[in-house]
Amino acid sequence: FSEGLYSSPNKAFEELITNSYDAGARSVWVSIPEDLSQTTGTVIVADDGESMDKDGLHDLWKIGESKKRSATPPRGRTNPVGKFGIGKLATYVLAKSLTYLVHSGETYRAITMDYSLLEGRPAGLLNAVDLRLDMVELDRDDAIRALERAFEPLGDKRKFLEHVQTSEPEHWTAVLLT
Repeated sequence: FSEGLYSSPNKAFEELITNSYDAGARSVWVSIPEDLSQTTGTVIVADDGESMDKDGLHDLWKIGESKKRSATPPRGRTNPVGKFGIGKLATYVLAKSLTYLVHSGETYRAITMDYSLLEGRPAGLLNAVDLRLDMVELDRDDAIRALERAFEPLGDKRKFLEHVQTSEPEHWTAVLLT
């Protein structure tokens, strides 16, 4: 479905940055590897917008549903750009896995969608795959270590990590595409 809907990798960036905008982010950081010819690596899109709580992370994986339509937009935003809950599917054309690492209030969480679980599965509405994604609660040190590991191969493209380490915002989201 995703490959037919989104043919350009650029659309994945557009969708993730749109999600940041809809979350009321003041800043968005995009970090990509130097050598784009490699078939492995990590791409990170991070922001300081309103992050997701436990229910929000579960709702994230509902396709065709979005609470953006009924929720009050964050301060400084009038209407959300995203409305249909399908933007995250654009990441399928770029990544083998998609991890959301989030901080909201005093809580840090991570959840990963491993797209390889879908490979070789027959497509179609009658062949639905029941995926149960495990959400993990982290302490701050574990969350920072996870970010450090993700940013390690990106060299000096660590502005978001430095921002979190020195003046952590009240909430943030980092989307890791590997």
